Amino acid sequence: MFSDGIPTIVKDRYVDWGFDVYYTKTTEQQRLRKKYDLRKSDLIDGKVLRDFSAEVIWHRHRRTEPEIVRLIELLNYREFVQKKVRLSEQYSASPMYKDLSIERDNAFSKQELNSLDGELRSACKALSFHTIHQRIFGVGCITSLTALAKRPWVYK
Repeated sequence: MFSDGIPTIVKDRYVDWGFDVYYTKTTEQQRLRKKYDLRKSDLIDGKVLRDFSAEVIWHRHRRTEPEIVRLIELLNYREFVQKKVRLSEQYSASPMYKDLSIERDNAFSKQELNSLDGELRSACKALSFHTIHQRIFGVGCITSLTALAKRPWVYK
């Protein structure tokens, strides 16, 4: 058991060793200190919080590297499909390339892009990342997941 603020690498190491790793937010310690009139040194780490485990909200730690790799793959594929849609729209706008097959491929690509967007949004909610970026005005799931995929260590 850890309190929040412990590096994710440490928590990942314990998960690799086969332990169930739980952590709590640092605000839980502050809340318990106020409630029981404790000193700061009384609640040093997560092990001390076991005495108050019924009152503390614990979160189970999961390794996020496989999920980040999957997000990067989805985002790269989404970018590819987006470019394909953009090019096919350019071709269909040209009178020289007027063809039903291009319009059909464009419709299929748009449908695939919508399904990828839905998959990325569900991945955002599954990672519990959705609540973080909802607080920022104008930032959607795909924008925040792109930032997460580029620098995952920032959001640990």
